[in-house]
Amino acid sequence: MSANQKRVFAYALCFPVAFVVGGCCAGVAALFDASPLGIVSAGIAGFMAVMGTAIKLIGPFDF
Repeated sequence: MSANQKRVFAYALCFPVAFVVGGCCAGVAALFDASPLGIVSAGIAGFMAVMGTAIKLIGPFDF
């Protein structure tokens, strides 16, 4: 398995985790009676936080 394949596999594992975290953030925003735009923004922010961290950590790592 090449280094790029390992990197893609690592990103593939982070992607569903990012969806779960984004959903949890959106759920918490909904519990606090946020506006629909606020709920969507919270979900996207959670998703982007996890994916941004994953890209920053996995990208330069040499398998």
